[in-house]
Amino acid sequence: MKEILESCFREALKALDLYRLAKDKLRLEGEKLFWGENFLENLGHFRRVLLAGLGKGAPSIARGVLEVLGDRIDEGLIVSHHFPSDFPPKIRTFLGSHPFPDETSHSAGLALYSFLSGLGEEDLVIFITTGGGSSLAVLPVEGLTLEEKSLTFEALISAPLTIKEINTIRKKLSRIKGGGLAKVSFPAKVINLIVSDVVGDDLPTIASGPFVHDHEPSSKALEIISSYRLEGKIPGRVLKFLEQLEKRGSEGSPHEIFHHRIKNLIVASNLHFLEKCRDALMERGIKSYILSSRLEGEVQSLSRFHAQIAQEILKSGFPFPPPCALLSGGESTVDLKGPGCGGRNQEFALYFLQEMAGFKGRFFILSCGTDGKDGNSPAAGAYASWEDYQKFKSLNLDPLDYLRRNDSFHFFEKTGGLIITGPTGTNLADVRIIMLEGE
Repeated sequence: MKEILESCFREALKALDLYRLAKDKLRLEGEKLFWGENFLENLGHFRRVLLAGLGKGAPSIARGVLEVLGDRIDEGLIVSHHFPSDFPPKIRTFLGSHPFPDETSHSAGLALYSFLSGLGEEDLVIFITTGGGSSLAVLPVEGLTLEEKSLTFEALISAPLTIKEINTIRKKLSRIKGGGLAKVSFPAKVINLIVSDVVGDDLPTIASGPFVHDHEPSSKALEIISSYRLEGKIPGRVLKFLEQLEKRGSEGSPHEIFHHRIKNLIVASNLHFLEKCRDALMERGIKSYILSSRLEGEVQSLSRFHAQIAQEILKSGFPFPPPCALLSGGESTVDLKGPGCGGRNQEFALYFLQEMAGFKGRFFILSCGTDGKDGNSPAAGAYASWEDYQKFKSLNLDPLDYLRRNDSFHFFEKTGGLIITGPTGTNLADVRIIMLEGE
């Protein structure tokens, strides 16, 4: 069953390959540019067409855009964590660090800021925004250092915050996020092609919304820090900056003068990926149901929720009779307490295995990140099944011990459950496939 679930996951990756997606969806009719049925712009109205992008999936879409527009692109700059060896040389590239920013991320942020500065009304920017952008390119607000921002990132990511909560804070500390690039690129026209890796496709949260106005007050950022008791882990000057920002009330009304020149378009999302997985399963004769693409929360609670649904199906055949497959997407959070290796998808699979212990019925689960990297491990995620109980008895493995140490990678390394894809060139959040066969 591992081969079937993994092959369905990989088929969905191939179907939503961002290079092919851009090549297939973007088209030029005369001077009119379209994405599918969406009219984007008339290129004849502009003196220059620039290509820029930020995020894990940006290089893939950029290659597709260049395939379609070719010499119509005058110059470009892309920031990501990985570039293929055949990436077009006419586009400048910058490598950034993820999940914590470093000097390369700072250099990338400066380059992006500079590239989009000084543009005019006759300039068109085709921008690509994908997940990972919050860390890959950073430019702290004046008065804060890169080290202070990196320590803040580490404190936020190590706590069980949602990505929306994390980015609510990160945007406040950036000159290029929370609409910062909309401001610096004005008065150029910007087409922002967005690959969503966040629950609900919330535009201000994706890569911290470089072209989307930050409407959250600073008090919200301070509330989040207080609710998770992070004051002692975040640098004092960061806290002071947020407090001063709140006192100034600097958010005010949206910067409409900047944002009316921006066209935001979501071109791929987690739901699209789930639909491709479902199609692959159905082609194999497996009845499949999408629960939701919007599931988030602490990983243990989320895995328990899925296990409870699986147990109901196996026990009563409600709401779907087995055999069947359940699919869900979104993003869970992990409270990092141990020094181990792994990520939220591997922990999800291991917690699910624990929740199903002693329950009669054949089940199989695959939980993976669509970007190919789960936490601090080289794996995309993990596979587990009812058959694993015999494995960790014979191998003398204690799942709870591995969970306490946040070391799910080494658990699945021993059971043979790791799913390793390498960088996929896309980033559409997490995907879980649960196959249920009955007793």
